[in-house]
This record gives sequence, C-alpha cells and structure tokens, in this order.
Amino acid sequence: MHRLAAFGALEDATDGRGPLHNVSGFEHIKLPGLKPSLPYKDPFTRVPRIIVDICAARPINLAIIDGITAMNHGEGPWTDQTGAIKMTKPGILIAGLNPVSTDAVATAVMGYDNPRAPKGVHPFDICDNHLLMADEAGLGTADLAKIDVRGLSIAKARYPYG
Repeated sequence: MHRLAAFGALEDATDGRGPLHNVSGFEHIKLPGLKPSLPYKDPFTRVPRIIVDICAARPINLAIIDGITAMNHGEGPWTDQTGAIKMTKPGILIAGLNPVSTDAVATAVMGYDNPRAPKGVHPFDICDNHLLMADEAGLGTADLAKIDVRGLSIAKARYPYG
C-alpha cells in the first residue's frame, strides 16, 4: 500500500541520500542548479549548502527533532572506528515553527554553546555551518538570544554530546 502526499505524488524514494554525503559519486545526481564547475566538491561544504537551498526552496513550517533516543559519537555502528558509539536516551523532543531556530536550540541542548559558530569551531570543525548560512540567508535566526524557548530551558534540557 502506498501513501500519497497531499499533492498526489507517491512518497516512494527513488534513491538514497548517500551520494550527496560522499566525497565522490554525487556527480551523477541531477540536482537543479548544480554546476560542473562547483568549487565545493567535498560533502563538508556541499551538504550544508544543499540543506540551506532546500529550506529556501520549500520553507518548513513545523520542525520536530526527536531526541528521545539517539546515538552518541557517530551516525551508526558503520562509522565507529573507536568503539565510542553508544545509544543514549536524552528524552528530549524539540518542536518549533522555524527549522533554523529549532535546530539552533537542539544544537545548544546537545551541549554546543554557539549554534552560529564558524567553520573551524566545534562542532563545525571540518564543515561549514548550515545554521549560520541559513541565518545569513534570512531563513531564520540561529542566535539563541533571539529565540523564544518555551517549556524546559536549554540549560535544563541540556544533554551534552561533545
């Protein structure tokens, strides 16, 4: 049985997101506006731009971040080279009407004090900061001082990851 989206198209995926995250292999993907002479061929600069472009092209009116259970120190067992990955239970559910602000709050809850940190500053050590880019593009604020946080405070919800 197929679920239908509101506009009538099937929700069946035609491919995985893996190639977007890889150093190579993404070249065959026909992304609108993707130019062969891209200065950013690596995923650490490409993926943050894709995130910002998607949010600009199709604004998100409700963002929900499930932090009830999570993994610490990696995306999954396939990325664990050190044995540090472990399942965690932060018990947090974060929701907001703006994806940039919601993700900024989640970043702070994860223990990263500056969601607007530039590349080279933890947790954006090796990648461009999609929150900063989205903020600068006018898609929402990642400045914690400008976000109306309701429910638990960031300090009370904090579950440090890094």
